[in-house]
Amino acid sequence: KKWRKKKAPARLKRATMEAIFEDAQLSLAKHRKCTEKLRAMQRKSDRSAFAEEFFGYVACILPVFKREPVAERAVEFVVKYLTEADEENAAEQDELIGTICMALLGLSDAKDKAVRFRVSQLVGRVMNAMPEEAEVSDELFSALEERMLRRCRDKVPVVRACALRALFRLQDPAQPDDAITAELLRMMETDSSAEVRMAAISTIAPSKPAIRALLGRTRDVAEGVRKHALAVIREKVEMRWLTISQRAALLDECLSDRAPSVRAAGVELTRGWLRKADKQVLTLLKALDVSTHESPAERVIAALLRESESRALVASASADWHSLAPEPMLCLRLQLDYLATEAKRTAEPKAEEMLDAAVPDLGAYCEALHRAVGVCRVPTPQGEDGAVPVAATFSLVQLLRISPRLDMANEHGRAELEVELSGLLKDLSVGDELLPPLVGALEAVCVGEGERFGRLMHELISEVDDPLEGADGSVEDDPAGADERLKAEQRRMCVEARLLALHADVKAKVEEEDFEAAAGLKKEAAELQQELQALPAPRGTPEEEAVVRMARCLKLAELLMRAPGVRLAQHEMDVHAQAIFLPALAAPQPKLRTLALRCLGLRALGCPTQAAKTWPLFVKVRAAR
Repeated sequence: KKWRKKKAPARLKRATMEAIFEDAQLSLAKHRKCTEKLRAMQRKSDRSAFAEEFFGYVACILPVFKREPVAERAVEFVVKYLTEADEENAAEQDELIGTICMALLGLSDAKDKAVRFRVSQLVGRVMNAMPEEAEVSDELFSALEERMLRRCRDKVPVVRACALRALFRLQDPAQPDDAITAELLRMMETDSSAEVRMAAISTIAPSKPAIRALLGRTRDVAEGVRKHALAVIREKVEMRWLTISQRAALLDECLSDRAPSVRAAGVELTRGWLRKADKQVLTLLKALDVSTHESPAERVIAALLRESESRALVASASADWHSLAPEPMLCLRLQLDYLATEAKRTAEPKAEEMLDAAVPDLGAYCEALHRAVGVCRVPTPQGEDGAVPVAATFSLVQLLRISPRLDMANEHGRAELEVELSGLLKDLSVGDELLPPLVGALEAVCVGEGERFGRLMHELISEVDDPLEGADGSVEDDPAGADERLKAEQRRMCVEARLLALHADVKAKVEEEDFEAAAGLKKEAAELQQELQALPAPRGTPEEEAVVRMARCLKLAELLMRAPGVRLAQHEMDVHAQAIFLPALAAPQPKLRTLALRCLGLRALGCPTQAAKTWPLFVKVRAAR
């Protein structure tokens, strides 16, 4: 006979706490059954005896410093068992949590760094996983705050990080003198470990000081900290909690960061804010004030254009460019630049078709340009002393920067645009900030005709320097016009004098606490201010106008010499040098002398002979300065 070896009967494991902990550290899948077994054992055992035996097995985890899977599974089991209980046993479980945590906190000052680490980890995990309705004794609260604040000064970074997380639910940011919030802010800003700074970023609750500190961490030296700070801001901080300048600075820095991962986090932040704005690109841009913060707005739109999902949203926002609002104008310009770049990169007919469909018609463009110029020339109550509003100037600049993308095949529209641009360049009331885009638009009108562009610029410089009779609309020989100007000047003087008197009266009424009378005087002052803005601008003296004309000529000459691809005839520049550059050097105004030196320097760059002639002059100026 062949004898068969009989299998030994399976050894029945005893339902002891030791066996339960052995099973729990083997696999996370066994935690539910182990929790049920341990819960049944707890019901049959004495409370104090069970707590003492349970802490004995928890203490076996404390000497393990390395994050081995076995130890981490045991920690996970302990946290799950202590914090997950039914409502019937909630009071008993809170008592067990208090007993275990107090025993652990007693070991928080141990010499072994592993014990300090595991104590901080276990207490922090248990405190943060407890239900909202759980009750913590005052003794445990005080001990936890005292011991964990002490561990925040530990020499081991991982201990400091775990101690910070343990203080999460104890902080009270509403109190300005809260010790825990102050410690979190200190460690977020000054701790030498990137891990600890990231833990502080995750732990701190939103408040004004915390938001300022979070914004500061987006400029941290560590790439991971910057990325983590952006993720926390996206999750915890609402866009409306930040000022416009804070929003703009945050997006500008993160979208231009040197690290690709931080730039990706910046894109995610932009997407999150766009979702909260109901996917309205114009709403997001209005929150950034594009007129004042153009660069951050450009980075935001560029990031949205690179995403296929949000590209259509930008196109929809740019369709409202006829309104001349700053946001649609900026969207249109950047959309055209993106489509032009893609068409050049891919060289596909579809890309060219998309660009042609997005480019505005030349006739509609000229009409919009005429309206934008009219808006800039009309002073509004928002502008101080009749100044042009920033939004109107911004929209006009964006409209001018679109001109290189236009189709200049329409000769009538092209001629109309040339006349409009030339008139603006000759108009002395046009601000200097508009000159570069105006010259760029005029160069775009003369695309492929560099000589024609140079000739137009020379004519403009000559006309500004020596205007034709009556070209500026002067009516000095008209007696009726002279009388009207005299009356306007007299009325302006009276209104200004009355405004000064009203200002003094308002100040006196406020000091007397007669606020009703002060409000009436302020209303009268507002009406007089509107009347003052409606009066014609006062004419300057001939000397002042001559200075303005010379400065305009010098700026136009500088922009002409800076224009790429324009070859300038030597004799033409000699004429300007004799008539404008050299006389400006002798002018008493430093601004004119500076502009003249820049023009002479640009002229010397293009001609070695002129460089040799003007070199002694530059040496003399350098020595004088």
